[in-house]
Amino acid sequence: MIQTRFGTLLKRKPRARQSVRVVAHGRKPLYFTHTHTHLNINPSDLARIDAIVGRKALSKFVRDAIRQQLDRIAPGEEQAGPPLIGVEG
Repeated sequence: MIQTRFGTLLKRKPRARQSVRVVAHGRKPLYFTHTHTHLNINPSDLARIDAIVGRKALSKFVRDAIRQQLDRIAPGEEQAGPPLIGVEG
């Protein structure tokens, strides 16, 4: 406790060291890969999504839908078939 002329102040406990690096002046860390993307969704489509998954699960629903469409249109290397050249059968 610290005694002052205005009264007694309680001394705070030291905080535990945070595992996340705190950056001063509001600059995001270089490893920060989160991007904010604004999507224009029709109100009728938004109402349908709300009825299916709810408002809180909207971002996960959109991420999963985008991944599903990307895998359908242009599969990544991990989902592509065997290479066309040099395959011995």
